[in-house]
Amino acid sequence: MIERQLKQIRAVTPKYRFLMSPTRPLPQSEQARKQLATEVTAAFQTYFYQLMEPKRNHLEKQVKRGKMTFEEYKRRYIEIAVETAHLAWSHTAEQYGFFYKREKR
Repeated sequence: MIERQLKQIRAVTPKYRFLMSPTRPLPQSEQARKQLATEVTAAFQTYFYQLMEPKRNHLEKQVKRGKMTFEEYKRRYIEIAVETAHLAWSHTAEQYGFFYKREKR
């Protein structure tokens, strides 16, 4: 969205529709847009992994203790990662002044 100067980006899953758009003009120079895109991506990834690490550790402990199968682990991990990505995008969008919304389909 940033590098291509898109007005809005959307993603659709079976459960949700995600929307993101800039709330102010994006930088005019290609180099500045690339730098901003890199910064936003890094901020998202950092926050996502900060949130996700303790959750992943908890799931792994459940598997090691025999309280969860590996198949259950994989299913729960995906569910948690999806929700965590939503939280991380909400945080990152607010931090960088983007509009972000997730709506049920």
